[in-house]
Amino acid sequence: MHKPVDLPGDWEQWLPPAPHDEIVRDFLRHARATLVWDDPTQPPLLACEDGGMIPLPSVRYDDVRRIHSADDPTGATVSNRRVTKYSDVCASIDRIKAIWGLGDDLSPDEWTEINVLLDDVLYMIDRLGRRHEAYDAAAAALLDTAKALLTVPTPEVPPATHGVEALLDLLEVADGHLSAHRERLDALAEQVRDVAQRQEDRARDKKELWLRVAALYHHVRGPRDWEEDEVRVAGELDL
Repeated sequence: MHKPVDLPGDWEQWLPPAPHDEIVRDFLRHARATLVWDDPTQPPLLACEDGGMIPLPSVRYDDVRRIHSADDPTGATVSNRRVTKYSDVCASIDRIKAIWGLGDDLSPDEWTEINVLLDDVLYMIDRLGRRHEAYDAAAAALLDTAKALLTVPTPEVPPATHGVEALLDLLEVADGHLSAHRERLDALAEQVRDVAQRQEDRARDKKELWLRVAALYHHVRGPRDWEEDEVRVAGELDL
């Protein structure tokens, strides 16, 4: 899967006709789908957030069938990936119910269509399940990282402030004559330095763990463009 900007070729040449092309752009912009393009000789696939896989030129939208394929994929594959008639399970189930709602008897073609749609449903549920597995595995790793973060000590600051205060007092007492106080002055200066050094070291430890958190986030996000949602959540957190 890829963000459109990361694709190696001119994916837009494969867009469906208007107004369906704008639906595709909207899906990509709002992270409702990503693009899969493993073979430049074949059209990219619109990999929908809710499980469906539709060849890009075939994407259509209407108020009844929502995102669907203009063609009948009948379980076909593109770039070794199964393509589906609809973008999600709900639309597939709606179509199945519409078929058997037409009468009491099913024709052979209707049986075939229902079987294909049910295969689509299982495929989409499996895709969604794999995403949950990735979220759950990352959450477990995140919990371990959070626990590790909480065990990294935050160095106490007072030794530094006390050291600075003592330095100032001693310098005032010395009144410019340092020879008798040099050893004590050096010790107080090192006391201040030690606090700063421990702060720097522990900050690096925490940074390393936060980098792991970031890596986990990028792993579960994958190629999906979540920028708008990231901005929204940051606003809610007042970051």
